[in-house]
Amino acid sequence: MRIREQYTKWPVSTQLVSTFITSSLILVGILIIITIFQLDWLRNTTISSTRTVIHHNTRKHLSNLGWDEANFTSLSFNSFINYINYQKNLDELMLGFGSSSPPIKSDDPIWDDAIPDTITETINGTAYTYESGVFFSKYKDSLSSAGETLVNLEAAMDKFYPLIFREYFTLIYSGFETDEILHYYPGYKSTDRTYSPLVNEWYYKAKDHPDSVIITEPYQGTTEGTWMITISQAILDSSDNFYGVTAVDITLNNIMSRLNSVVILDSGFILLITAGEGFVLSRPKSWMILGEELKIYDKDKTGISQKKWWKLTNETYGDLLEFTGPNSTDYYATLHPVRPYNDIQNITHWIMVCAIKSEVDKPVDDMRDDFSDTYVEIFWIVISIAIATFILISILLLFAAEKVATPLQLLNSIILKISSRSLYPKILKGTSLAGLNKYTEYMEGLINAFIKKIKRIDEKEKKFDKFVWGTTRPNDHFLFNEWKDKLYPFNIYKDKEMSWRSTIPSLVKVSIMSKT
Repeated sequence: MRIREQYTKWPVSTQLVSTFITSSLILVGILIIITIFQLDWLRNTTISSTRTVIHHNTRKHLSNLGWDEANFTSLSFNSFINYINYQKNLDELMLGFGSSSPPIKSDDPIWDDAIPDTITETINGTAYTYESGVFFSKYKDSLSSAGETLVNLEAAMDKFYPLIFREYFTLIYSGFETDEILHYYPGYKSTDRTYSPLVNEWYYKAKDHPDSVIITEPYQGTTEGTWMITISQAILDSSDNFYGVTAVDITLNNIMSRLNSVVILDSGFILLITAGEGFVLSRPKSWMILGEELKIYDKDKTGISQKKWWKLTNETYGDLLEFTGPNSTDYYATLHPVRPYNDIQNITHWIMVCAIKSEVDKPVDDMRDDFSDTYVEIFWIVISIAIATFILISILLLFAAEKVATPLQLLNSIILKISSRSLYPKILKGTSLAGLNKYTEYMEGLINAFIKKIKRIDEKEKKFDKFVWGTTRPNDHFLFNEWKDKLYPFNIYKDKEMSWRSTIPSLVKVSIMSKT
């Protein structure tokens, strides 16, 4: 109430100016708040839309790249499978299976401990021959007749080994149960004189699955960092009975080189992972410190548990995945199966395309930073415009209020003067409306209505003055008699404003009279 009372005591012009300026200030504040909310909405919407687009494109690009590399890897392994199938058919043909006699005559077989010096070359201290394959058996000195027959027939393969050998092969060989004979190319002297092909994975798995091509789990070659696989297939005789196994050791250098050459953004990469044991074959240098043999579900090293890995391999292939890898680095990834067999359900490896999350989200972070700078600039521009508008409005209102305040003050003074005489006759006495006419330009309706009202009051006063009321209306004497001796600004004896100088002595007189 005090504020309201103080406000009512202000001049009309001050009240108008303060009201309009306060209203303008509130409007400016509302404008600033709306601007802040709009900028926040625009920033959040823009960043959210950008993140959605980036994630969609990231998934699309990673998925497309992953499928391309998975298809390449599948075709590479499929070519190995086709090769071993060709080698198996060739070996069966040289052994005379499927025909009445061997198609070609073989040369004398060469044993690993009797390689002629004329056909050898020394590599890392070991004498190799690339002109012929060699035989090995721990029962060489006591071969059975069946073993001798096998060696003489199998020696025909020596004519083909140099022709079918590839640069990414390390060894071509065939093992047989007969006298545990091993025939291999290129030839060199075996250091393990007790070696038996029968106890090796490539042999017993092919024996157990004679209708399938066996791809072993990868293993480290003699050269550091070189991963190898062995592909083998059972040799069947003319009656489709198991006879032996032919195999080839293949380095994955070509596949690994291709996969390792792919860099996604700044430091993303592609992992080649075995489907069986989960060995990580192809990996970036940043993962090399995790050890020579790394399994993808070694949680302490890769951050992926076996349960998590199982879940990932059962997700929809090509979907965008998230995981936290070594050094607490967050990754986006897509997972793709490698299917070298005609049976599409048989997955041998996985291609995992990985992009570092911070690198993918960097455009969003940059946009957020740029938008923050723009946000501040826009905010201060709006603030400046709002302040300038506020000042301009305040100045215009000040001038307008000054023009309006004068006639309002004049109206106020006339109304107060009339109100102060409202209980006495001739309440319009001393009231002049001449000064209002010059202000009709600013508030014509109000002033005209006010003048019209004053004229109506004047007309009523004149009618009441001329009308003979008789006893129907209290005479002015009765109406005002009780006030004639009381202190009041106006009465029948005094129609001017009181002054304290003249009033105080009268009060003293009234006080003395009341005591007597």
